[in-house]
Amino acid sequence: MFSISPAFSLSPNKLVLFNRFDRMSPDPAYPRYVEKQTPKLPLKRSFHNFAISDNAFRNLRQKVNWLYYLSKKKDITTYSGKRIFSFRCAFLTFTLPSKQKTPTVDVTKRLFNHLLTVLRERYNMANYVWRLEFQKNGNVHYHLVTDSYLDYFAVLKAWNRILETDGYVSDFAAKHNAMSLFDYVTAHAKGDKSKFATLKKRYYKGKAENWQNPPSVDVKSVISKDKIASYVSKYFSKSQNGATISNEFDTPENSRTMRLWFCSRGLSRLKTISDYLAHVNFDPELLVRQCANFVRIRVDYAVMYFFDISKIIGSSRKFLAELFRNYANEQNYVPN
Repeated sequence: MFSISPAFSLSPNKLVLFNRFDRMSPDPAYPRYVEKQTPKLPLKRSFHNFAISDNAFRNLRQKVNWLYYLSKKKDITTYSGKRIFSFRCAFLTFTLPSKQKTPTVDVTKRLFNHLLTVLRERYNMANYVWRLEFQKNGNVHYHLVTDSYLDYFAVLKAWNRILETDGYVSDFAAKHNAMSLFDYVTAHAKGDKSKFATLKKRYYKGKAENWQNPPSVDVKSVISKDKIASYVSKYFSKSQNGATISNEFDTPENSRTMRLWFCSRGLSRLKTISDYLAHVNFDPELLVRQCANFVRIRVDYAVMYFFDISKIIGSSRKFLAELFRNYANEQNYVPN
């Protein structure tokens, strides 16, 4: 015999209401139990074809939402004296300045993981999510979001130093030393004459540095939920048509176990607050309905609410905020 018990799953931007089906115990002292499942044989995973799955993308997006929501607002003064107000997260992109030389799994394990170690140990980056993608030229690049402030010039210097262990900076310098201003503008303007002044400035700056400091890092600060949602949609989204661009070094044999995304240990523990409705002293649906612009979607066996917690009015927002903070504390997550 089975019992049907209303349950919920809650995260900072999503509520799911559903029914759990539990087998009834013959012992009245233990009215519910879940029958022990027969051990399943390990599944043989198919090759990811360099495309992130629907489930992985949902998981990735959930981690970014937790990261942003739990981050603390900070006013930052950069090394150059620039002020950044209400900083929450940084969104960084790391590229290769010249043609990729080895399989992507090798670049990730030796070079990008080295950079992550530097950022963790030298710049105290504890919470982050990264995503691997490919440029149109086949080179791998990495998007990373973190709640730590990372100075652009320091990170650029660190990444270029790591890249030079494989000669990427030297290759970049050799290519650009042979370029005239006309060659440089022609290569980068792509027919857009309005870019001439900017490219001219970049050319003479690169020439003055003997092309030893390629622009292999891009940094954007995140101060709003709309910004982080935009970056996730644009840079962390699923690949179209179930596949991505890769390069001639990558094969199913050397890339089968390659990670396409990853997050820090603390973030990996943050999933959803889940329980039976009868076990809690609040109504999650009523709380979420206090949001000015929630979206309700009914699917088979469940009802989903998507909401912006900053738009929830009154004491409901404070209650949810405390609920999420307590959950994070229970999981030993420490926001920056």
